[in-house]
Amino acid sequence: MMSDVVVGIELVAPDAVTLWRSVIGPTNTAVAKKDAPSSIRAICGTDGTKNAVHGSDSAGSFKRES
Repeated sequence: MMSDVVVGIELVAPDAVTLWRSVIGPTNTAVAKKDAPSSIRAICGTDGTKNAVHGSDSAGSFKRES
């Protein structure tokens, strides 16, 4: 899942998962560039796999992925 430096952050806000997912943008970089051009993935991602950032889609996914 990683190919470079990894930085972990703790998100503390109501509905933090949804807010974070809106900041990072769609998983596919091409879709992010079209639908969310100011998102992290649109700006920094290079393709569908190297999309610059990860964000779990739920608390359950977070527990499984961490």
